[in-house]
Amino acid sequence: MSSPSYWAEESDVLMSFDEIEKLNEKTVSAVGTNMYDLKNQPEFIDGIALNEAIKKSSQADATYFLSWTYFGNGERATQEGFYEIVENTQNPDAKKEQQVLYGIATKRTELRALPTDVALLDTPSDPDTDNQYLVGVRVNEPVVITSKSKDGNFYLAKNACCSGWIPSECVAICKDKEEWLSAWDIKNEDALVVWGDKVYTEYSNAAKETSELMLTMGTVLEIAKDINPNELVALRAAYNNYVVWIPIRNEDGSYSRKLTLISEHENVSEGYLPLTKENIAKIAFSALGNVYGWGGSLHSEDCSGYIRNIYKCFGFELARNTTWQTSMPMAKVDMKNMAKEERIKILNGLPLGTILYISGHEMMYLGSENGKYYVINSVGTIMQPENPSVRQRISSIVVSTLDTKRANGNTWLEELTCAIVPYYGENEGKLPQYEWYHDG
Repeated sequence: MSSPSYWAEESDVLMSFDEIEKLNEKTVSAVGTNMYDLKNQPEFIDGIALNEAIKKSSQADATYFLSWTYFGNGERATQEGFYEIVENTQNPDAKKEQQVLYGIATKRTELRALPTDVALLDTPSDPDTDNQYLVGVRVNEPVVITSKSKDGNFYLAKNACCSGWIPSECVAICKDKEEWLSAWDIKNEDALVVWGDKVYTEYSNAAKETSELMLTMGTVLEIAKDINPNELVALRAAYNNYVVWIPIRNEDGSYSRKLTLISEHENVSEGYLPLTKENIAKIAFSALGNVYGWGGSLHSEDCSGYIRNIYKCFGFELARNTTWQTSMPMAKVDMKNMAKEERIKILNGLPLGTILYISGHEMMYLGSENGKYYVINSVGTIMQPENPSVRQRISSIVVSTLDTKRANGNTWLEELTCAIVPYYGENEGKLPQYEWYHDG
C-alpha cells in the first residue's frame, strides 16, 4: 500500500490547465479563503497606519503566546521578551504614502507570525514544533512586501495564501512590478515544475549562488530556451540537463537571475503535470515518510501545506488552512451532521485525490479495501491503535485509515466535516453512487 500504483494507474486527464487557471481566479477572490490576488494588490499603502495596526495585532499575538509558550532557549516566554519582538515590528522608514515592494524568494523559507528568530515552543522538550511558522515559501515564489522590521531582518509580506514576516535574506527585491512579473508569471510551456519531494541543484564551487539549492514540491522555474548545448553553465555543458533561471539576491538585496542546471533524472516536469489520478498518487507518495513540519517548518509541510503542494504541481492555488480551504468554490460535501452510514455511502463514491477534513486536520483520500478507508496525510499525533487512551506522536507523512482515533475517542470517520474534489471545479452534478452536494 506504500506504492502509488497500488491506488491509481488511471491516466485520463481530469481537468485541463486552462480550466484550473479559471478556477484559481474564483478561488482567490472567494469570500472566506483569505487569499491574495498578488497581481492586483494596491501599489501604495499608508505605512504609518500599517505600523499602528501591526503593533496592535502583534501585541494581541504576544498575549496569546505568553500564557503557554517557551522561547527557544527553554525558558518560559516573558512579557519583556515579547516587548522587544513587538517593537521590532515597527518600520522606522514608514510613510503616509508608502510604495509596496515586489519580492521573489531566493531560498526555500517560511512566513512567520512575528519578526524574530526566537522559537515559540509548546514545551522545551519539543524544539521541532515552533508556533512561529505560518506557511512554507518556495524558491521563485512571489511576495508583495508592505513593511519591514525595525532591525531590517524581516519583511512583512503576502504570498498567494497567507501574510507574515519573511527573512529578508531569503528575498530579492525587484526594481519594478514588470521585473517581478517576469520572474514568476511563467507560461505553462516555459515552466519547469518540481513535483517530487525535494530536488537539489548540484554543488558548485564556480557558482556558489546556485549551488545546492533546495527546490521543494510545487516549485516553478522558467526554462531557458534556445540555449546552445555546448555553452557552459557553471562550467558544465547542458547535456542531459534542464537549463533554468534561478533567482538571485544581490549584495544590496536587489533581484537578478542566473542560469543553472537540473538533471533530467530528477522528479521535474516540463510544464505542469497533466491532472490524472496516476499523477496525483505519484506526487503524494513522493513525500511518504517525510517529517511533519508545522507551518512549513523543518523544510517540510503540515497537513494543509502538504495538500497545497501536491495540487500546486498541476497549477492549483489552494487556501492556506483547513478552515479557509473549505470556503473554496469547489465541489464539496458537507458531512458535519451525517450519520455514519451516510458518510460511508459517500466515501464509497469518492475518487482518489478528494480532500477530507476533520476539525484542524485534512487528508487526501486514496480508496477503500476490505471495509477500510485509506488516506495519505501529514500528521503530528494520533491515539495509539492498541491503547486509544494514549497519545502517539507520528510527525510524518503516512498512509492511515479513517479508523484512526482522536483524543475525544471518536474516529476520523466519525469526525469528518467536509470533502472537496478540486478537479470537479464547481460541478454540482452526480457521482456514480450518490448525489453530489455543493456547499451542503
